[in-house]
Amino acid sequence: MISEDEAFEKALRMHPQYMNVPEGQEKVDGVNPHLHLYIHAVIERQLTSDEFPVVKEVFIELMKKGLTRHQVIHIIGKPLARQIYYMLKENKPFNSEIYEKDLLEIKDQF
Repeated sequence: MISEDEAFEKALRMHPQYMNVPEGQEKVDGVNPHLHLYIHAVIERQLTSDEFPVVKEVFIELMKKGLTRHQVIHIIGKPLARQIYYMLKENKPFNSEIYEKDLLEIKDQF
């Protein structure tokens, strides 16, 4: 698995507009850049680990359909963002079953 730093660097290369965003700035063009980069980095790490094989499976399927790596990471990031939202809002643990189910549903949408 790649390190957190390596994953974050990959995310920054995809989003150079967030390179110099101050730590306390919550939004850039309506997006929380810190959370956005974090989600990118988590997906990058999941792609290089065996923790969630479905992430690789969906990634490969969407890439075969002609989407760019960046587009696919954004698409895969949506179920992850949803899980983070519910964890914070409802003070619940990460639900890997729902995460994997949501990821598998993505394949059918494209």
